[in-house]
Amino acid sequence: MRHYHVVFDLEMGNAADLNPQAMRAPEFRAPGNRRVGGPMAASGPTGQGVPIPSILWLRYYAPDLGTGPLAGIALPKVLLRLNTGETFWLQADKSEMVRRDTCPIAGQESKPIDPPPIIGPDLGWFKMFDGFTMYAEGWGIQQAKPWGNRPIEQVRREIRGERACFYNRGPDQTPPGNLTPGTTLVPYITYLTRPTAIGVGKGLVFTGRLPTTPQTRQGEATMQPAELRYWSLCHAGHGPQGRYRGVLYGCIMDDEIAVDRNRDYVIVLSRPENKPSNARPECGVTWQNRGPEEPQEILIRWLSVYPDHASNPYVPTDKLVPWSIGSWSEDAYDSNLIGRNSPGVMGPYHPVLHYVIKQNFEALGCPVDPGKVPTWK
Repeated sequence: MRHYHVVFDLEMGNAADLNPQAMRAPEFRAPGNRRVGGPMAASGPTGQGVPIPSILWLRYYAPDLGTGPLAGIALPKVLLRLNTGETFWLQADKSEMVRRDTCPIAGQESKPIDPPPIIGPDLGWFKMFDGFTMYAEGWGIQQAKPWGNRPIEQVRREIRGERACFYNRGPDQTPPGNLTPGTTLVPYITYLTRPTAIGVGKGLVFTGRLPTTPQTRQGEATMQPAELRYWSLCHAGHGPQGRYRGVLYGCIMDDEIAVDRNRDYVIVLSRPENKPSNARPECGVTWQNRGPEEPQEILIRWLSVYPDHASNPYVPTDKLVPWSIGSWSEDAYDSNLIGRNSPGVMGPYHPVLHYVIKQNFEALGCPVDPGKVPTWK
């Protein structure tokens, strides 16, 4: 059996000071199963400054096939223990929260649209440093020149100021504000994101090289060495009337992706009626149903646990793509890192986007050579 017992000593204070080893980049780990956590958190200016309960996140990645989302194991039990030894748990009525979290949301039916120039063939990827920065930079690019009419320096300064005020975060802040893992983000995961749109009769094609990952979904007894722990590509929209963030239309993970002898992949996203006849594993192609909504966001996860998976120098970690020059809202932002739709510091592992008419992709034959997929112009 693999029983575990984790203890959080509840103290108020700076998380980095309370956990000096476990909150140090790039390791973000320390021996033992004991950490220090705050029982409450400040809600900041938007929450009137009142304290709110802290949240504990428990994530499951790639459970064994057929075992369900919890891998066939019951959820862990959580207890509060006082200094006197009394142990108990106070459970609030969370039925309404559960109902909202688990109710299905219908996808938004919208017409296919070709991507506007702002998200066209030159745009590469944004690295996600936290949720606020991701959404703020998406807004900022539309506001700033050349796409908007505001000076880019002004827009960037505004984003940085709001982020520092509301969340005390940024590459120049003191720890933990300058640590890239933020709320909802995993310390070892690098997230790359990009908006996309697909028009009539077309598909979005991704080419690149997939790092090696351990095979763990068939109940394997041991985990083999690999370059990454986990890799996935997901696409999501905003649902009816744009009311929701992250209505998921599909995800595909590393062991579901067809690769050639060099581990190069070809992934096609399209609506079913636009699926090319050669978009199938036998031709070295992985196809995903795009879903009914346009536009959508693409999110790629690179899970690289330190130091187990530190052998691939092209994984877009903070070392390769640091916050100070890898974030669009920084004055020193360098689009040559990952911001262009061509390999930068990630080399062959950079996911390159192609926008292809169905018939033109079918003309590539079977098997499909990743190097011959037409360049997006």
